Amino acid sequence: MYKTDNRLIEAPEDTIIWRYLSFTSFYLMLLNQSLFFRRLDKYSDQLEGTLHDKTIAELYESKRKFVWHDAEAKKMAENELANIISYKAHSLSNSWTINDDEDYAMWKIYLQTRAEGVGIKSTVGRLKKCLMENTDFEFFSGKISYEVPLYKDINVFSVTTNKRNAYSYEKEYRALMLLQFSISKENDKQIRVPKFEIGAEVKIKIEELVDEIYISPFCESWFRPVIDSTINYLLPNFDLKKIRQSGIKEK
Repeated sequence: MYKTDNRLIEAPEDTIIWRYLSFTSFYLMLLNQSLFFRRLDKYSDQLEGTLHDKTIAELYESKRKFVWHDAEAKKMAENELANIISYKAHSLSNSWTINDDEDYAMWKIYLQTRAEGVGIKSTVGRLKKCLMENTDFEFFSGKISYEVPLYKDINVFSVTTNKRNAYSYEKEYRALMLLQFSISKENDKQIRVPKFEIGAEVKIKIEELVDEIYISPFCESWFRPVIDSTINYLLPNFDLKKIRQSGIKEK
């Protein structure tokens, strides 16, 4: 089930989005007929899902207005920060790059030292439609903001769709699964337990999601028949004419 919220930054449905995958990740996506949503606390960026220093300072000042002592304001702020950080374990995302064309830097970043991989070209509308058809979870999506948020604007959406400006080159569009936890008791206290250890496989219709498939610019010519064979086997209704060699040339 797909839902909207006006606190997210929307993108037009015809917005072109890309997801770059190693061949192994691509094969598993087709085999499982799913998208993998990863917990935010399992991303390599340790600042993912945390507040900027300026926002933290605003948080402290907001608490200072209601108490007499700095220590009490600091404790209140720390408690709220701990709660915000806990969102990370309960929030899962699947990330895409907004771009009209393929991006050399994204190929390098996502394939790293591997030569064999693909770039999946889709649109925001296609992604939303696929998520709408899945009734196992509740989904949201929106563009990532690279601006420092004001404390008054902090909520689960602004925290999970905000990154430092150093990552602005990614031009990220993010699908979200939020509040993925169960309640348990520990020492007579209720605690939130994440539902997933690392992330969740979300079943979708891959053929509806994928517009075109681009083959890595770094691989040898033998890789194209492998992709064709894989598509024929795991995505038999996909038009092989929509498989393209990357337009980037590199020896």
